[in-house]
Amino acid sequence: MIPTILPYLIAPRIGEFLKGFPDVDLKLVEDATPRLVEQLQSGDLDIACDGSACEKTQTSYAASCSVNRFFLAVAEDHPLARKSTADLGDLANEPLLLLKEGHCLRDSVLMACTRAKAELRSIFETDQLESIFQLIKSGFWCDSGS
Repeated sequence: MIPTILPYLIAPRIGEFLKGFPDVDLKLVEDATPRLVEQLQSGDLDIACDGSACEKTQTSYAASCSVNRFFLAVAEDHPLARKSTADLGDLANEPLLLLKEGHCLRDSVLMACTRAKAELRSIFETDQLESIFQLIKSGFWCDSGS
């Protein structure tokens, strides 16, 4: 699993899965997409979940489980917090906190912004989504643009 999936989608459900399938010998690996693909192709992993697009390789098939929807995380007092949806244009000149290069979620966000011709102003990059969430919660976005 990629680090952006495991703590939020897999970890909360893993206990229920193991109760339902007690004979499964489960080993979880958290890593970046390229290393997961290498381990999958070498036979070290049986299955890998990441955020990359579908593609066929010589030894495996990748299948999409869902269409990517992006969620915008803002502080409670941010003007966009009152909106049920936001367009990428709403983010113009907003300071953004992004995952570092090498994370497929970052790549997907940047690709969506490029397609929408939305310019980004990144003020912080990290390997951990939780760091981004905590900085947003603290109001970090308020002081960073000046």
